[in-house]
Amino acid sequence: MKPLARSLAGSLSEAGVSRLWMLAQIVQDWPEIVGRALAIHTTPVDLQAGVLWVAADHALFAAQLRELGRDILRALRRRLRDRELRALRVVIAPERVRIEAVASSPPPLRALSLRERKQAARIVRVIRDRELKRALYRAITAQMRASRFQASGNGAEI
Repeated sequence: MKPLARSLAGSLSEAGVSRLWMLAQIVQDWPEIVGRALAIHTTPVDLQAGVLWVAADHALFAAQLRELGRDILRALRRRLRDRELRALRVVIAPERVRIEAVASSPPPLRALSLRERKQAARIVRVIRDRELKRALYRAITAQMRASRFQASGNGAEI
């Protein structure tokens, strides 16, 4: 079985699938590794020959990534169990990062009118358990906010 696993791993490596899989893992874990505030302004874009290429939307964030480079690489090696990841290169490319940030950020929720809040209160008034009533009220009002945002045409479907 081991020769088959080695052969399969070699074939996947030759096809570039393992590189793409590793890049996908890095992108997924990026906010946890660098922190949400920095992740909003940066995004991993490529992985070639042990070099991770990251796009930053401003020189300030590029400098911050360069400063944290060793720590980021150490965290990535630990997570991915990959010793071949050897360098981090940062490029300033605002268009690459903005698209990622807009696609991943949730739509803002708008405040509900008094009429909508009263409607939600009427729905939950028959429930006696206080905690359950509060939780259901919050869920109903969150749904109202989300559907109101969607109906206004200002965001993506939820």
